[in-house]
Amino acid sequence: MITIDGGTGIILHNGINVTPAPMVDNWYVNAQLQPGSGTNTITDNWERGTSSQFGSIGSAMTQSSGIFTFPSTGIYYCSLNGSYYRGSGHRRYVGFKISTTENNSSFTDAVVNYDSISGDTTDNVYAAISVTFVFDVVNTSTHKMRFRTEAVDSGTTITDTGGRYLNVLFMRMGDT
Repeated sequence: MITIDGGTGIILHNGINVTPAPMVDNWYVNAQLQPGSGTNTITDNWERGTSSQFGSIGSAMTQSSGIFTFPSTGIYYCSLNGSYYRGSGHRRYVGFKISTTENNSSFTDAVVNYDSISGDTTDNVYAAISVTFVFDVVNTSTHKMRFRTEAVDSGTTITDTGGRYLNVLFMRMGDT
């Protein structure tokens, strides 16, 4: 028998909750980041968005040295949004990567997205990049995520303390 708990709105089947617990969490880098050339993992200055401008529901993600651990199993929508900045000079490509592991050890790049920064002006120029990935977390001890930068040259900056130039959104969509 399917019922709805009048006090919580949770759908019950024979008295058992069949509605997956919702979860939304925001994180950002709270200090200037100069990623340099090549591929670099973002390991420092991660901060959970807890001010009124960041919404969250449910259990929080945790991170250590840039490796994020999920609070429960499930299907997660993960999105990194960021902007590279340069004062002058052309950059052929800059990008972001979402890397995952299913064995708590070997990471692979799940998704990558790139842009370039024009060199036609000496004014400040930004390149906005987003990457998204849906991750099936079947074991919270082994399934982890990290975020990486990639650039052809050094001389770009990701700078902000309000979470506007590099932030990550995690949303639990349902059970695995």
